[in-house]
Amino acid sequence: KKSGYYSISNGKVTHVKKDSPESWSEPAWRADKDWRDYQTIENIALANQNNGVANAFEVGENIEENYADEKMVDKVISDLETINANNQPCLMAIGFLKPHLPFNAPKKYWDLYEKEEIQMPTHGSNPVNSPDWATRSWSELEGYTDIPVDGKITKAKARELRHGYYACVSYIDELVGRLIAELERLKLEDNTIVLLYGDHGFHLGEQGLWPKANNYELSTRIPLIVIAPGQPKGNSHALVELVDVFPTVCELAGLAVPSSLEGRSFLPLFKKPNRKWKTAVFSQYPGSFEGNR
Repeated sequence: KKSGYYSISNGKVTHVKKDSPESWSEPAWRADKDWRDYQTIENIALANQNNGVANAFEVGENIEENYADEKMVDKVISDLETINANNQPCLMAIGFLKPHLPFNAPKKYWDLYEKEEIQMPTHGSNPVNSPDWATRSWSELEGYTDIPVDGKITKAKARELRHGYYACVSYIDELVGRLIAELERLKLEDNTIVLLYGDHGFHLGEQGLWPKANNYELSTRIPLIVIAPGQPKGNSHALVELVDVFPTVCELAGLAVPSSLEGRSFLPLFKKPNRKWKTAVFSQYPGSFEGNR
């Protein structure tokens, strides 16, 4: 923003609705809904009885346009048209709700998968001799009305949840495709840096774990895809961290990289994906809500 970019925040970019007003050129925008985004009659009725909480998933039929992520993409497309007309440098942050719990997605994305064919995890229990404090520190999934409070998930429920996660991922994939298509329609793709990444990983029964509140790799491994004009295409197995994103964006945009950052630009990996890089990356998850561990 200080470098002359018009900055826009759409969707769940930060955890709190107030966002960071000093970061944006206009007030941050979110769909005027609870973040769980229930849309079916059954879940709305349950949520009204249970302080906003209902089932851990829903199959939305004939209500696709009601979902918050759908409304956000409509807003982003409108913003892209304005940006194109104004011809001003712009940074736009776009925060999708899904595939976060609850796994709510339009029916057509559920229909992409046969539930009976969805595979269960090969390793469905905690690692042998694993320390208790590393495996589970927050019962996120158990807060939903269709999940037992003891956290014992049946095979049928596990398959249902995995099905819902897949449906949500496919739904967001479709919405991202709409945005890329709009960039191409407006002929902005040759002058736009696109980064697609998540804020955390997710367990779907692997190692006997669900959601992300633990200290295992699946909770910290995220997708990270970068499209940058003039940069070669490829992939790298090098270790990078979310703190590396900002210095990378600065370099790609030709802006000075602040010296105080802890992250390191991974731009050199574009040209030489297999070069020597970080030997380790770090993450920390706090102890349970019952006290530090």
